[in-house]
Amino acid sequence: VEELTLDDESDVELARRAYNLLTEDQQEALGEDYLLRLEAAEARIEALKQTAWGDILTTFGVLLLHLAAVAYFVFLKRKDLAKLTGIKILAK
Repeated sequence: VEELTLDDESDVELARRAYNLLTEDQQEALGEDYLLRLEAAEARIEALKQTAWGDILTTFGVLLLHLAAVAYFVFLKRKDLAKLTGIKILAK
């Protein structure tokens, strides 16, 4: 289960659909171990999806902070920028 990646999501979904189509007797014949492995695979895929979204949101947040900083400096007056940076040539 640990070796699963998001590329395996459709296979895990297919396994779940196939399992759900089985009769109770067929499910019992597979054993509880099969169901536990299937549930573990589903949990792994869900965890990978959450991690992926977290990474995307973190990257997006950092990008927004950088854009805000750039916008702040772009709209500063030269004199204000000189005071902020200590670079006197910017004040001219």
